Parts: sequence; structure tokens; C-alpha cells
Amino acid sequence: MAERRRNGARVAASRVALALAGLAAILGGLELALRATTDYRSLERRPWAADDSAYVDHPFLPFVGRAGMLREIDCPSGDEPTCRIRHNAHGFRTHEFPASKAPEDLFVVCLGGSTTWGAAAPTNAETWPEQLERLLQQRYPHRRVRVFNFGTTLANSAYSAVAFGLIGAHLRPDIVVVYHGFNDDGPMNATNYLSDLSHFYRDLGLPLAWHGTQTSLPSWLRRSYAAMFVTDRIDRLSEAGSLSFYTTWPLPARKVSAETAAARVVANLETIATMARSVGAVPVLATFQFFDPSLTAYRGAVNEAIRAHGRRTGTHVIDLDRAIPDYSDDLQFDDCHFTARGRERVATEVFAGIVERNLIADPSPRQ
Repeated sequence: MAERRRNGARVAASRVALALAGLAAILGGLELALRATTDYRSLERRPWAADDSAYVDHPFLPFVGRAGMLREIDCPSGDEPTCRIRHNAHGFRTHEFPASKAPEDLFVVCLGGSTTWGAAAPTNAETWPEQLERLLQQRYPHRRVRVFNFGTTLANSAYSAVAFGLIGAHLRPDIVVVYHGFNDDGPMNATNYLSDLSHFYRDLGLPLAWHGTQTSLPSWLRRSYAAMFVTDRIDRLSEAGSLSFYTTWPLPARKVSAETAAARVVANLETIATMARSVGAVPVLATFQFFDPSLTAYRGAVNEAIRAHGRRTGTHVIDLDRAIPDYSDDLQFDDCHFTARGRERVATEVFAGIVERNLIADPSPRQ
């Protein structure tokens, strides 16, 4: 019996050794192949929220970008593999906020989520708000045009209402453009809905967050191409380092009606519009362009609610949902984010909507 146990142990040990040898051979082959064909930089994961240098806790917002940050991240798609992100002193991907406003200044504030923030935009200059700035500057060359991008990844209409009330309103903008819809789907559909969205956002505790397997590797193991390759794939599949870990999305399956959820979004948009009017700005609401509008009833309901609100209150609405075609891989690379051509199209449509409605009081616009 004892001999049988020893033989069994030897067989088991030999099988483990054989498996380990096979795994070592596979990893060794992968290591050699990657070193021969791959740039190490492409294996080093640089997600936008991968460490404490990107986003920080905030007393009145769920999170905000770290002030003055300049770093490179992996672009989710688009024309460039790397996106260069620059935050201003308030943590937004935009110009520094001026201390005062001169009579010739033309200020526009753009509120939104990652579509406005500029997912896949290689630089700040290629986000649609900064492209809008260039179009307006060409139209009004005697004005100093500044378009401030308040877009924040994972932000929704409640986030923007707080950000505008505490920060954006003090810029005394002439126009406020609001582009929300996608990120509101989860929190607005909740049966335990609270208007401040405390049922949705969690306390981040960013310094305590775990950001994936690759960032946890010891420095000596990070020299291995194979280890970097494997951990990069694991972290991409698990979305490690994503701010989505700090929300309760997806929410439980039991939901309210699409019309109720849409009405909650519009209530926040009207809050923003009211604050904009209070500082002399013209509010402009934009319908949201979903790549596939048929996935949920909410998508059609929220855009129709925005249109109906505009008709009822006289608030200006730029109908991006109708202006930008659905299912266009040329304009969108996923369900809500734009390619380079898509960002250009958004800027052009918003610019046209502003000019056609004569929203800028100017004695001598460029013809």
C-alpha cells in the first residue's frame, strides 16, 4: 500500500513537472515571439484611471480629474494608439479658466460624458469642443473665443448640473451646450432613484483602489514581454482601473418605464438650463446619438423627451440624433463614442445649430 502511494505521488509529481515544463515552454516561446515582433510599449497598459494620478476624490462630485495632469493613455480606438490628456487646474480636459471675462470674449461651456471629454481623441485639440472653438473663432475673428470642455468620463446629467453650478457658471458663459443621454440610462432607470444619484455613485476611495494585475507585478517581472502580454489581456477583459468600478452599474433588472427615466434626465437638463439663464447664458440641449437606437426603449424616449421639452419651453435643441446617421462605423467606433470624423461631425453640427439660430449677439459676424 505504501509503495502504491509512493508510486502515485511520483506519477503525480511527474505530471506536475511535465505540465510546468510545458507551461514554461509556451511562455518561453511567447516571450521570444513577442520580443521579435512587438514593441514593449504596446504591452504596457496605460488606462485613463490606472492610478491615483488620473482621478481624485472630490467633496461635491463623485470624482474629478487630477489638477494639472499631463499623461498618455491607451486610446480605446481611433486613428492613434495613444491619447495625450492634459487637465487644467480644476481637473477638466480643457483650457485654464480665466479669472475674468472681457467684453470681446465669447465663452462656451460644453457639458457631457466621455463623448464630450474625447474618448479616442489623440489630443485635447481634437475633442469636439475644441474643434467647435476653432469654427467659432473663424466665424467671429474679432472675438476671443474659448470653448471649455467640462466633459468627464462616466459623468451624467446630475454630475454636470453640480459641475456647472459650482464651477462653470462662474465663467459667465454666453452659451452652454449639454450633451447627455448614454450615462443616464443606468441611474435613471433605478427603482430606488434619488435625484442626487447617491444610489448610483459610490465613495471612490481612489488611493485604496486596486488597478489590475499588470500594475501589481513586481518590477523584475515587468521586464518579461510574456508577463506583460498576459496581464494586459486579463486587465482589458476585467476592465481593471475603470471608473465603472465605482458605480452600481448595471443596476438591478427591475426598472421604471422608459418615459419615467427620460423625464428624470430632462429634469436635470432643465436645472442646468435654468442656471445657465441665471448667468446670462443661452442653454442649448443636444439629443444623444446612439450607434444602435433600437437596443432599449429608453434611447428613443430620452431623445423625444428632449425634443418635447424644447418645444414646450422654447429651449434650443440641436438634434444630433437625427443629424448623425446610425450604424456608421465611419463616425462611431462603439455604441456612443466618435471616431475622428465623428468628432468633426459633432462640432460642425453644433456650430451650425448655434449660427443658424443666431445665438451669438455680434455686430459684425464673418460672412
